[in-house]
Amino acid sequence: WLRLPASDLLTPAWQVVAAHAVFSAMLIAAFGGIALRRSVITPLVQLQAVTRRISLGDFGATLPEDQAAEIAALAESLNRMSVALAAYRDQTTTQLHRLERANDELRAAQDALVRSERLASVGRLAAGLAHELGNPLTSVRGYLELLVDTARPAPDPQRELLVRTRVEAERMHELLRNLLDFAREEVRAPVRAPVGPMLAEAARSVSPAFTRRGAEVQVGAADGLFVRVEADKVHQVLVSLLFNALDAGAHTVRLFATHGADGVVIRCVDDGHGIEPVNVARVFEPFYTTRPPGHGTGLGLAVAQRVIEQHGGRISVRIPEGGGAEFVITLPVDLEPSPSDKAPQVADG
Repeated sequence: WLRLPASDLLTPAWQVVAAHAVFSAMLIAAFGGIALRRSVITPLVQLQAVTRRISLGDFGATLPEDQAAEIAALAESLNRMSVALAAYRDQTTTQLHRLERANDELRAAQDALVRSERLASVGRLAAGLAHELGNPLTSVRGYLELLVDTARPAPDPQRELLVRTRVEAERMHELLRNLLDFAREEVRAPVRAPVGPMLAEAARSVSPAFTRRGAEVQVGAADGLFVRVEADKVHQVLVSLLFNALDAGAHTVRLFATHGADGVVIRCVDDGHGIEPVNVARVFEPFYTTRPPGHGTGLGLAVAQRVIEQHGGRISVRIPEGGGAEFVITLPVDLEPSPSDKAPQVADG
């Protein structure tokens, strides 16, 4: 039994009912507010935050889907959109990288095409010069030889003049020969050649000139290196690189070959005065030279590049940190000898 004070019994019933109603309304409002915040307001705040993150580029941000049915459906749709945007961004990034690589390859191909056209033009020029100047120049050289042989002995001024004229004619002949070498595009009779002896032979060819200047060539090659080349042309390239190093003031030139990822790698490294960085990109251009007039045609490295590319290789130049210059030749490795390279077997009888 519930006992109430007598004073409470005197309270009108409507006041009790009103107080009970107000208390119940407050209680319902409190619980309703909590439920509303948990089921509606908090998910909406989360939705707003995730939407802001997505707008700032944070694709892939998602909402929890353990919500009320309507909010869960909205969260699921937003999550799908966010994941799809992330996937689209990744796909777009991948396509951009592919486009950049394609543009780089296209630019390289365009540069190669321009360079090939330039080289072809020089080749046509060389062929024309060979036809127009070859025979007359040969006659002039012969006449000069005859005049020098029949001239009075030194110190006759006319004889000295004839000797100087002959030197200049020989220089013209050398330029014409370089042009002819540059114009030749075919590779005739490639053979399987060991790289080590090929480097040693190039070093022997320049040895007298290096000895006179107090310089040396150091040669080294890994075992089992073979390439299929036109040996005389590659020999010319190696000798040209060695003489360039000597003319650049080198005291020591290292010529060595190693196994590389793309084939046989031949390096010519010198300690000379090197190449100016602004000139590195132009060293293989025809007729480009930094030597004084009369001391170079600017065709040596252009011919070297043509020869190496004819053999399926490439040549590049870099400036080592310690100074000097480093030329790198890469040629396809020849793993197996062809039947023509093998000596015929003679049966014992």
